[in-house]
Amino acid sequence: MIYSCLSYPGAKRKVINELLEIMPDGITDWREPFFGGGSVSIGFLQSPKANDCKRFLVGDLYTELWAFWVAIQKDPKQVEQYVKEYFYKFCPTHDRAVALDPRADEYTHVYEQAILEGKNFWNWSQQDDTIKDMNLYQRAARFYIVNHVSFSSMSDSGSLSKDGFMGFSPDKFSNVYYVSKLIQPLEIVNESFTETMKNVTDTSFVFLDPPYIAQEKSGLYGKKGNTHKGFPHQELADMCKELKCKWLMTIDDSIAARKLYDGCNIERFFIQYTMAGKRAEDALAGEELLISNYELYPEESFEELDNLI
Repeated sequence: MIYSCLSYPGAKRKVINELLEIMPDGITDWREPFFGGGSVSIGFLQSPKANDCKRFLVGDLYTELWAFWVAIQKDPKQVEQYVKEYFYKFCPTHDRAVALDPRADEYTHVYEQAILEGKNFWNWSQQDDTIKDMNLYQRAARFYIVNHVSFSSMSDSGSLSKDGFMGFSPDKFSNVYYVSKLIQPLEIVNESFTETMKNVTDTSFVFLDPPYIAQEKSGLYGKKGNTHKGFPHQELADMCKELKCKWLMTIDDSIAARKLYDGCNIERFFIQYTMAGKRAEDALAGEELLISNYELYPEESFEELDNLI
């Protein structure tokens, strides 16, 4: 399977097969309002469940994330060129530091110089004026690097990770090309969920992975958390309950989430995340909920299990 070329807080890459299993057949209109790192839509595109699908509408409110996906869909080669240009302009010592034996006398000096260059890149990347005059492909390149060198892949809501920076290579870009070919059917919009969930039919399907309720103070998404903090969870819940098609949501297990979706089908599940916020108390425990307006695990599946015991 081809996986996303971005890392993302709360990504569902590890459980994509389990999620696809509980999605209905016969989907003709796919919607993902919180596209993020794209793992679920990318998995769905490779699944037989996408065979009858005529429309694939995905969206994200964070403009720079949207720019990345649209840019690699249109021309990944341009994005790659700018990734190399920016990275080697700011970080000329990086490759030498990576290749150097840590036991070498000059290693500490070279490593510290590389990290200083990484910090200079990060400071440049986070200035508001930096993206003002950039074209689509330049914005995508900046975001791609930031995503890969940021702490816990929090991108513009995070900070520079020394390990992430030293482990990054602008030459490892092949997966972006694979993903680019795969996402050609997607209609990618820079809109809120209120737009991407409009005009569904009975054969539409909406997959939702909204910002975590309990993690709101951490601000995991957007620029310094601006698409996470103050997220309208009540409005989303109200809209979900009115949808005329099947939908499935993954969200953190919390009292607030259970209250918001009271009356819907709710199941607990667990994902072992490797990311965390800047503080220990911000870490994602991995306890989540599957919420839907259809039965996720039909009773007959349990009857079959009983017959095997």
